[in-house]
Amino acid sequence: MDLNHKVILIVGGTSGLGESAARKFLQYGAKVAVMGRSESKIQSASQWLGDDGVAIQSDAADPVQVDRAF
Repeated sequence: MDLNHKVILIVGGTSGLGESAARKFLQYGAKVAVMGRSESKIQSASQWLGDDGVAIQSDAADPVQVDRAF
């Protein structure tokens, strides 16, 4: 699967299944944005995302925070 030039957003992408999916999408060449609530997990995700992604601290249940994230 070739995902070059694609951007993937994963809510809850800083741990568990979301993190696994984000890492797999990176392997397939996508640029990945992950959202999560935990500052420490966001910092960790920033490390493994490297230059191919971005980690955004945001609570997907809060519309104001989601608007800010985008």
